Amino acid sequence: MSEEKNIRVSETLSRRQFNYNGLLGTVSVFKTSHVVVNGVDFKVKQFVCIQSGLGTEKNLPVFGLIKGIVLRGKNVFLLTAVCETLHFDSDLNAYCIERNDNVFQLVPSTDLAAYKPLCSWKTSVSDLEFLTLK
Repeated sequence: MSEEKNIRVSETLSRRQFNYNGLLGTVSVFKTSHVVVNGVDFKVKQFVCIQSGLGTEKNLPVFGLIKGIVLRGKNVFLLTAVCETLHFDSDLNAYCIERNDNVFQLVPSTDLAAYKPLCSWKTSVSDLEFLTLK
């Protein structure tokens, strides 16, 4: 069941991110647990690619775990917990990540580096988590 409600911006996790996206002066926004944008379904607890690897230290993309979805007018923002990308495993054709619940980023859906959510899984021989396209 979808959790949908209007919330005050002051009640959100990341006021700085709201300010960066020009929403801090907004009194309230609509919060939901899933949304469909251009035919793509985004849900809380899905992974998305929030930055391409170009220009990063390791030349690896940056991924985020969707923690919340905020709507303001026709604009969709994904509140993501930023993950650390450890390496790309060419045998598995997947990126190895480490979750981080201390760093958040509010990403407009139009600014995603890849437009589809990713599939998360773990190998049977380790606790490493991997991401691949669905």
